[in-house]
Amino acid sequence: MRDIFGELNEEYRELLKLISKYKYVLIKFPYYNPYRAVDIDVLVEELEFYNIKELLVKDGFVVFRSEFYEKNKIIFYKYVKNKGFMCVHLHKKISWDGVEVLDEKLILENRIEVEKDIFIPNENGEFVIYLAHNIFENRKSKEKELERLNYLVGKIDTKLIMDYIENYGWLSTFKIYKEKIEKREDINYLKNQIIKSYIFNFLRKPKNILNYAIGFLKWIIRVFTIKNRKTAIAFVGPDGSGKSSISKLFMKKFKLGGMVEGNYIYFGWKPFLITTKILNLLNKKSEEKKREELVKKVEKFKNKKVSFVKNIVFLNYFFEYFFRYFFQVYSYTRRSKLVVLDRHPIDVFAQDVLALKSGILKRLFKKFYPKMTIIYLYLESTEILKRKKEFEKDELDRQIRVYLDLTNDFNLIKIENDKDIDVVVDEIINKIWRKILIELGW
Repeated sequence: MRDIFGELNEEYRELLKLISKYKYVLIKFPYYNPYRAVDIDVLVEELEFYNIKELLVKDGFVVFRSEFYEKNKIIFYKYVKNKGFMCVHLHKKISWDGVEVLDEKLILENRIEVEKDIFIPNENGEFVIYLAHNIFENRKSKEKELERLNYLVGKIDTKLIMDYIENYGWLSTFKIYKEKIEKREDINYLKNQIIKSYIFNFLRKPKNILNYAIGFLKWIIRVFTIKNRKTAIAFVGPDGSGKSSISKLFMKKFKLGGMVEGNYIYFGWKPFLITTKILNLLNKKSEEKKREELVKKVEKFKNKKVSFVKNIVFLNYFFEYFFRYFFQVYSYTRRSKLVVLDRHPIDVFAQDVLALKSGILKRLFKKFYPKMTIIYLYLESTEILKRKKEFEKDELDRQIRVYLDLTNDFNLIKIENDKDIDVVVDEIINKIWRKILIELGW
């Protein structure tokens, strides 16, 4: 069990030492190698539940999912620089989806200390928790859990366990699956048997009906609400500043042990509306030609106003990205899912000198475009030229000045991108993880 927490071994041990003044038990704890813990489930006495919640918040944890999401349980996260996310599932009852399935006294009163300040259930408690977890939440057994159940089945006090679960309506289910485990048969969690367990549970514990119904209703409200949550993160900067590499690595590191599904979207120029596709066909030019014309535009239009026709083109640009957001991003942000955007429409201000001179375009993006976290990857032009030699230094310097000006207008978070990519991504996560988790959470 020495390295069960991997990179965060010392941090988790310090946390357990912190809460050890209260009676707690690590439930569903995979203390057998080679399994690594990506989070911990902590069962505590109901009277101390909110005291421990305050203790975790003071220690730097953020509430990711409150009891609004699932009764009797709170999920916390904390980011440890250079190591990753710590995750704690704090329970005051042994329940899933608000449905209590076991008397927690069986676990708390018979806990055992396997190492200093580390308490786990005894064999009876461990067996029944794994089985209940598989029946009422997973609907199946994972390979490691099944191995553990096979190991424990010959060591448990069956009568003691049955006395504890009799009042929770799944005694017959327990007997069926215990027998299957003893015979080393495949455990197929039959729907009829699971439904039967719920029905008898509700008959024995009527309050569980209300808990389950309220939880389901909250989920429906959350899923179908039209609010746009700020769970999108966009990376901006001149070509060659590392947007694509960093956005992909960020998404990989921000998965929170499976709790958050990252969705990477390339958000650069890719015509979406029919009007944009037509305009794009009419203005079809090579990338090299476009760069040459851009340099000429800077001088040519330095002191000229933007024409009416060009403003119409920019208006179409705004609607192009507004509808792209609605159809490609909003379906995720509305449901509190993380979206990582490789580029953002404000890149146009650096890439087209006329866009910056068009007051209408800037006002539209400031007032009406959906808000999100925007990371500006700052890199000196000389460094960019080492990666992309086809650019002119003067043009890159101009683009960098534009992004620096946009930093105040659009609240960009400036990140120096002159270090190792892992260090840069870690710095980004360290700056924004609290804000993003609050938006992602319930």
